[in-house]
Amino acid sequence: MKRFVLFLFLIYFCNIAFSQINLCKMAIPLCLNNDSISFPAAANTIDASAGPNYGCLQTLHNPTWFFFQASKSGAISLSIHGVTADIDYICWGPFAEPFTPCSSQISDINSIIDCSYSALVNELCQIPNADSGAFYILLITNYNNIASNVTIAQTNSSDSTGAINCDSSNIYSKSLNVCAKDTIYLQSVINDPTAQYTWVFANGDSSFVQNPIIPNIDSTYYGQVINKVITSTDTIYIGGIIAVKPLPKVKFKWVTNWWGCFAFTNQSINYDSLVWNFGDDTISLSENPLHCYEQNGIYIVTLTAYLNGCKNTKQDTLEVSVGISNNLINNFTVKPNPASDYIDIEVNIFDSQQNLEIDLMDISGRILINQMILTKKTSLNISNFKKGIYILKIHSSEQTNFVKFVKM
Repeated sequence: MKRFVLFLFLIYFCNIAFSQINLCKMAIPLCLNNDSISFPAAANTIDASAGPNYGCLQTLHNPTWFFFQASKSGAISLSIHGVTADIDYICWGPFAEPFTPCSSQISDINSIIDCSYSALVNELCQIPNADSGAFYILLITNYNNIASNVTIAQTNSSDSTGAINCDSSNIYSKSLNVCAKDTIYLQSVINDPTAQYTWVFANGDSSFVQNPIIPNIDSTYYGQVINKVITSTDTIYIGGIIAVKPLPKVKFKWVTNWWGCFAFTNQSINYDSLVWNFGDDTISLSENPLHCYEQNGIYIVTLTAYLNGCKNTKQDTLEVSVGISNNLINNFTVKPNPASDYIDIEVNIFDSQQNLEIDLMDISGRILINQMILTKKTSLNISNFKKGIYILKIHSSEQTNFVKFVKM
């Protein structure tokens, strides 16, 4: 006897979006049991991959892949209703298991059981003589790319004809979501010291231990996984989906033009949030922060990027020399420093054609004052500012200078 159930993980399950199922090896188990399921038709996705024999299908837009097992021999009829979308389908089988056929057997025209490329929103897939224990693969496409729910229902009565195996309920919506580079621990639901265990993954890798460990998992594992367990009385196929989520790509650069202060530029891609850790017990959530250190030392700066619950990091080491100076910074003098009420910016060689500009910023990079330099000497009123460290950015189209000062 052959049975199919959903395997259990030592970590957690969550739903996988149907729109992500673009390859046969990522098909999801279909359970009907004289009932129906509804799911959002895939839209705005890539076409089904080359390789299989797609029979009557002239286009392969927005594919969604399923597989199911017949628990009883006889005819099986599946009503596929696209509501407003033009739904097409093709069905292959019978197969001894649902995973190996993706790489070879569904390319054989003789494995096609039923196919339709009509302009209708209602289709009827018919398997005249389903074999008990055999597996079947079903592809549904969304021809006109319209967002719509699709409903699949078994229309024949399993009391007198074929039936679909539903040993585990709702297995079509279960998936293990992990982050790339994670270590995952798999545990078979069958615990029999005399059994033979075979795990087969979407990338073709195999394992022959009862509870395999996969360190540093990568995207090649995205898709089906099956645990074939042979006991003294039974052969059991235990299957599911592993969804490996990609990591953000983290990169940043920095420049320093003043004592102890650094301007960081985020160059990361494929992320939804960021956290900077400057190595001195301070953090920032800004995209491109400006940070000033209070003490000399060696600091490790860490940028962490997050994407869909996954994170990746990048580090750099800074050697920081902190000081306060009233000396000339290129062509500028800033004094007094520290200051309490006013600071004076003096341009030693003033040229009205330079279009000089001042930005007074706090240490997070937020601009508090923006002012043009119109004379050789410019004063800024800082009497209402809180005590702390501030940055002056003095810039033109040709040069940029940064000066740190302390408000007393």
